Amino acid sequence: PYWMSHAFEDLETKDGPSEWKKILQRWVTLERALKFPSGKGPAYTISRKHRPDHINTWIQSGREVVPPIKDVATFSWSWKQWWATLQPPQRRDDNTSKLKRLALGIDSWADLRKGGVNGFYSIISGLSWW
Repeated sequence: PYWMSHAFEDLETKDGPSEWKKILQRWVTLERALKFPSGKGPAYTISRKHRPDHINTWIQSGREVVPPIKDVATFSWSWKQWWATLQPPQRRDDNTSKLKRLALGIDSWADLRKGGVNGFYSIISGLSWW
């Protein structure tokens, strides 16, 4: 779909660690597995709880204008908080900010198995900004 090719071209140009290309490849694999959904509503939308304001602003701009990030440390902290809340509860460690590595069934990942323009794309885009 158009949105995916446009999004991928934009994200592919971002500088990042060597893992960045692998992250993009895995994102494409996820979108393909989900059949590149184009729906709207809760079934297709990543949770807004703790979503960074910069990502809200970007979505409201039609995903065209990345707002300037004046404080990278604050933005990265808020992105990580959002990411942690999206994880299955079994992965969260209330005593630390680290996530546990666990083998979980597919149902455990329902909150993250959301493709399309309102799905995992928002997570990947936010990650690309810092």
